Amino acid sequence: MERFRNILIRNLTDEQYENVREVMKETGQATASKAILDVCRGYFRMVTLLNSFREENIRLKKENAMLRESVGVVIKTGEKLKSMEIKK
Repeated sequence: MERFRNILIRNLTDEQYENVREVMKETGQATASKAILDVCRGYFRMVTLLNSFREENIRLKKENAMLRESVGVVIKTGEKLKSMEIKK
């Protein structure tokens, strides 16, 4: 893996400086670089979590479709049995 020798960000806007200050305050880091790295770690943790939620959502939608289909079969079978019922 290629390593960075240093990371420099120049010519930030006032808003960007304020964002970095907020990140430093939120993370409790005294340096901007470490604070930004903490935010990056959190971001990738959230991306991973979001992807697992998406996969779970897809699985649940497929299961839901299968269950709805099964309910339809059960209802149709019940209706057929009811129509075949012998009257006394």
